[in-house]
Amino acid sequence: MRPVITNIRDRDIDDRGHKLYTPEGMEGVAGCKNCGGFEGTLPSWCPGKKMSASQQDEVYAGLLDFNKGPMDREPHWWVKS
Repeated sequence: MRPVITNIRDRDIDDRGHKLYTPEGMEGVAGCKNCGGFEGTLPSWCPGKKMSASQQDEVYAGLLDFNKGPMDREPHWWVKS
Protein backbone atom coordinates (compact mmCIF):
# COMPACT_ATOMS: atom_id res chain seq x y z
CA MET A 1 0.00 0.00 0.00
CA ARG A 2 1.35 3.42 -0.97
CA PRO A 3 1.31 6.16 1.69
CA VAL A 4 -1.27 8.92 1.55
CA ILE A 5 0.66 12.17 1.42
CA THR A 6 -0.59 15.23 3.28
CA ASN A 7 1.26 18.27 4.61
CA ILE A 8 4.48 17.81 2.66
CA ARG A 9 7.64 19.85 2.79
CA ASP A 10 9.55 20.38 -0.42
CA ARG A 11 13.25 19.78 -0.82
CA ASP A 12 15.49 20.83 -3.67
CA ILE A 13 15.69 19.01 -6.96
CA ASP A 14 18.52 16.52 -6.62
CA ASP A 15 21.30 15.93 -9.14
CA ARG A 16 19.29 13.16 -10.80
CA GLY A 17 16.16 15.21 -11.49
CA HIS A 18 14.00 14.10 -8.58
CA LYS A 19 11.96 16.88 -6.90
CA LEU A 20 12.13 15.40 -3.43
CA TYR A 21 9.77 16.00 -0.54
CA THR A 22 9.35 14.61 2.95
CA PRO A 23 5.83 13.85 4.22
CA GLU A 24 5.13 15.50 7.55
CA GLY A 25 5.77 13.11 10.43
CA MET A 26 7.86 10.77 8.26
CA GLU A 27 11.35 12.21 8.74
CA GLY A 28 14.10 10.41 6.87
CA VAL A 29 11.95 9.26 3.94
CA ALA A 30 11.59 10.88 0.53
CA GLY A 31 9.25 10.94 -2.40
CA CYS A 32 9.44 12.64 -5.80
CA LYS A 33 6.79 15.08 -6.99
CA ASN A 34 7.88 14.58 -10.63
CA CYS A 35 7.70 10.80 -11.01
CA GLY A 36 5.65 9.79 -7.96
CA GLY A 37 8.32 7.43 -6.71
CA PHE A 38 8.63 7.00 -2.95
CA GLU A 39 11.64 5.49 -1.17
CA GLY A 40 12.08 2.01 -2.72
CA THR A 41 10.20 2.98 -5.88
CA LEU A 42 12.54 5.87 -6.74
CA PRO A 43 14.43 4.96 -9.91
CA SER A 44 18.10 5.93 -10.23
CA TRP A 45 17.18 8.95 -12.37
CA CYS A 46 13.83 10.76 -12.48
CA PRO A 47 11.94 10.07 -15.75
CA GLY A 48 10.33 13.51 -15.44
CA LYS A 49 6.75 12.27 -15.52
CA LYS A 50 4.52 10.14 -13.32
CA MET A 51 5.31 6.43 -13.32
CA SER A 52 2.46 3.96 -13.57
CA ALA A 53 1.72 1.71 -10.60
CA SER A 54 3.20 -1.24 -12.50
CA GLN A 55 6.41 0.72 -13.23
CA GLN A 56 6.71 1.60 -9.53
CA ASP A 57 6.18 -2.05 -8.58
CA GLU A 58 8.86 -3.16 -11.08
CA VAL A 59 11.33 -0.52 -9.82
CA TYR A 60 10.69 -1.70 -6.25
CA ALA A 61 11.24 -5.33 -7.27
CA GLY A 62 14.52 -4.38 -8.97
CA LEU A 63 13.26 -5.35 -12.42
CA LEU A 64 13.11 -1.88 -14.02
CA ASP A 65 15.17 1.30 -13.68
CA PHE A 66 15.52 4.70 -15.34
CA ASN A 67 19.17 5.46 -15.73
CA LYS A 68 21.77 7.17 -17.85
CA GLY A 69 23.45 3.88 -18.58
CA PRO A 70 26.87 3.37 -20.11
CA MET A 71 28.74 6.24 -21.78
CA ASP A 72 26.42 8.86 -20.16
CA ARG A 73 23.74 8.46 -22.80
CA GLU A 74 20.47 10.30 -22.38
CA PRO A 75 18.44 8.79 -19.54
CA HIS A 76 16.17 5.96 -20.65
CA TRP A 77 14.11 3.08 -19.22
CA TRP A 78 15.82 -0.29 -19.12
CA VAL A 79 14.88 -3.70 -17.84
CA LYS A 80 17.31 -5.30 -15.44
CA SER A 81 18.24 -8.88 -16.17
